[in-house]
This record gives sequence, C-alpha cells and structure tokens, in this order.
Amino acid sequence: MLQFFNNEIKIEAYFTLSHKTITVNDQLSKNKVKKIGGFNNIQALHFVLIGQLGKHIEGDQCRSKITSREILDYAFEVIYESSSLIPCRCVLVECNENEKVWKSYLDYGFKEFQFDGEHYQFYKIL
Repeated sequence: MLQFFNNEIKIEAYFTLSHKTITVNDQLSKNKVKKIGGFNNIQALHFVLIGQLGKHIEGDQCRSKITSREILDYAFEVIYESSSLIPCRCVLVECNENEKVWKSYLDYGFKEFQFDGEHYQFYKIL
C-alpha cells in the first residue's frame, strides 16, 4: 500500500506472508486439529502465516489512515488468489501479549489457537 508524495514513495502499510508448519502434539485438542487440518491423526498443521502487519509510523505517531481491517482485507485477497495455485486451508497470526492487537484479530474472525511459549497464535479457516 504505497502513496506518492513529492516524487517519493511512502509505504502506508505492509504485511508479509509465508508458510508455517506446526507439529501436532498432545497439548492440542483433537477437535481443533481436525477443524484446522481437515483430518484425524495428522502429524502437522500447515498455515499461511501473516508474519508482519504494520502501518507507517513517524516518531511515536501513526501517520497512516489505513485501518488494520483494511490491511487484513488486502492480505486475505492475496491469500485467496494464491490459494488457487498453492492450496491452503487456514491462516495464522502471531503476536505478543497485547489485548488491543488480540481484539483486532478476534473482531476479524480469528480464533485463539495456542501460546507456543513465545507468541500467542490465532487462526482463521478460509
């Protein structure tokens, strides 16, 4: 999401996408694993990971008028387009302990997945 200003490119917002595999262990509920993975008795869950999501910030103030929802909408457009080439079933986001961020993900339709010891993870089935 770019903006041009005085012949300069300004990045208003960004996101990154990658693949993430999570090994299924006994701590994950079998219902959650089946819902996400589509099958019983699978060894790993595969996700499209939205690895970074951000807005233009100068100093300590956000300068972007783009909302987090708009960034997620665009990320999901790309995910849906790419899923015709590389099938995917589920999207994952990870974040630190920040209730404002959690709320934005939950409001978008993500569900709590797990705390992996480092990040809180939320998923959304496509």
